Amino acid sequence: MHWQAQTIAFYGTPVTRWFSADFKMPGGFLFLVQKTPGQNSASKGLQGGVNKLLCLRSLKLYGFGVADTPGLAQAELLGQLNPALDASFLAFASDPAAARRILNSYVALPLADWGRRYPLKQLQPGDALFGQLAVLFSPCGVYTACMGALMPEALDKLANLGVELVKAQ
Repeated sequence: MHWQAQTIAFYGTPVTRWFSADFKMPGGFLFLVQKTPGQNSASKGLQGGVNKLLCLRSLKLYGFGVADTPGLAQAELLGQLNPALDASFLAFASDPAAARRILNSYVALPLADWGRRYPLKQLQPGDALFGQLAVLFSPCGVYTACMGALMPEALDKLANLGVELVKAQ
């Protein structure tokens, strides 16, 4: 498996991204972004609109562009995720049916485990191992990304998660 990791600043905020082109989602994307425990994950109504705006903003903050997100104008939040996954993540996709195929149990399990091990807090302390996690399945490949510059140990964990997600496909 071929992959790369780098820390880049987007909008003045450092972001560490891991990337592999070993799996691609042709013609669409699936974006998962970590949420705080208990955060409402509604996909409809007023809260659904707020969650969609949060996903759109997060895509920009993590540096994902047009090539990574075809069909962005028609993208929607996915409701009724695996309960373990829903506890820690919002899912936003251009093709809900294709996204649900990608979100198999082999993807949901390591992501749910990540959410339990490294829960996102409203105010992340400066000594937190990880910032917010984002995962993008795109036509270019698969990304795992965290806010902040990661220590080598944390970068290894981010890369291992990415490898697991690619292998799950």
